[in-house]
Amino acid sequence: MNITWSGSVDRLALERAVDQLPAGYRLVFILRDIEGYDSAEIAFMPDCTIGNIKLKLHLAQLKLRNTQRALPRQQKRR
Repeated sequence: MNITWSGSVDRLALERAVDQLPAGYRLVFILRDIEGYDSAEIAFMPDCTIGNIKLKLHLAQLKLRNTQRALPRQQKRR
């Protein structure tokens, strides 16, 4: 996966965290937050509703946020 991300977030750590997301969360996160599709466009995929897309996106973002918060603690232990 090739994520273009600028700012203070470690790009490699973010890529690893995104790769660890469950497949459905990862797909929605990439389509919405990286590729820029809106929820209605993603909801045209089979078996998806806008509510389902928003839930998966929210849960993916929470998992990524928690992963990023845990990184400094893990790095200090080394």
